[in-house]
Amino acid sequence: MATRLGDGGADRRLARVDRSGFVDADVRPGRTYRYRVQASYERPDGARALSKGVVVTGLPESPPSAVPDLSVELPAAGGRPVATISWTAPSGGRVVIRRADGPPPWPPGTLLAAPDVERYGREVPGAAVPGPGGRMTLRTPIDGVTSAHFLAVTLGAGQALIGPSAVLVTVEPVRELEVRRVGDTAVLSWIWPDGARYAEVVWAPADPAGSAPGDPDSWTAATVSECRRRAYEDDGCRLDVGPGAALVAVRTVTRDENRSGGARSRPALGSVPAREAEVRYRFRPARRRRRGAAVLELTADRRTRLPPLVVVHRAGDVLPLRPEQGDVIHEIPARDLEPGAPLTLRFEIPGGARRFRLACFPAPGAPSTGTSGGTGAVSLRRDPRSW
Repeated sequence: MATRLGDGGADRRLARVDRSGFVDADVRPGRTYRYRVQASYERPDGARALSKGVVVTGLPESPPSAVPDLSVELPAAGGRPVATISWTAPSGGRVVIRRADGPPPWPPGTLLAAPDVERYGREVPGAAVPGPGGRMTLRTPIDGVTSAHFLAVTLGAGQALIGPSAVLVTVEPVRELEVRRVGDTAVLSWIWPDGARYAEVVWAPADPAGSAPGDPDSWTAATVSECRRRAYEDDGCRLDVGPGAALVAVRTVTRDENRSGGARSRPALGSVPAREAEVRYRFRPARRRRRGAAVLELTADRRTRLPPLVVVHRAGDVLPLRPEQGDVIHEIPARDLEPGAPLTLRFEIPGGARRFRLACFPAPGAPSTGTSGGTGAVSLRRDPRSW
């Protein structure tokens, strides 16, 4: 005899009981039930006696429902390779992911006894994390793996329902990516993996907020091109990125003979600094003014913010190359400069020297300059026509 024990309610004797077991059809999946199972004996007088019995528990499971989709991806970031497996949770059953070296022998929708599915690969360990929209995510390391097949299986009520599968192919990335700017062009170089013949090159304008490069697939206004190894070895790789700062990514690409499908490596990431705005300056004598006045004219090739500047005067025929090689005779505060709208400033030249040279420099304390006169985003150059 089998009796379902009530949780705070009345016990209920089950009608469907035989020597092999019992059936309780009035249950809800996922809820645990307790039962007392007793042996029934017939006494000599014909009356029935029950044993003390044992108490057992049962947890009914839903019939398995198919997993509708499965994806396996590698993150864009470097470090230890970890595959991200994700799927949409089915309406019934418990999902496990099995991993093997080859494709599964069963098509999606095949219903097996639960133990039979263990013949394929091994279960990926770990607990899946729920996410928005019913998506489940499971991560697993794939060190030293070049390819792996993943299969979603739904278990329930002693059965296994075969779901979708996905294959992950790992591709060795390029190494030692270097990016340098030449005018408005980015020149790229890298070391190819053995046997690699194609690379995907992506560039996009840098985030004005200066955030990390992140995943190239999420870059906005990205430009994607293919670089063949033979072409790279002949001419290198050049990108027309314009004057602004840019992000760059290079992925090794494998593809089949039909040039379809294939796989990409993790990206090698780089960046291109913004090109310095070129600001040219020119001195000339002031017109219709008394002797001893001069004019400084500044022009820019694109909109820029000028740092504070100084005009340096040096007696003689030698041009000053640094502010300390002469006397500061005029100071110019920081200001914006637009292309096509020269900035014209008049100033006085001290008397006493019939021969002298003039030069313009960032003011002491302004951003440091290189040999080209660069001031961060500004390159200050003397016009050859200058007085």
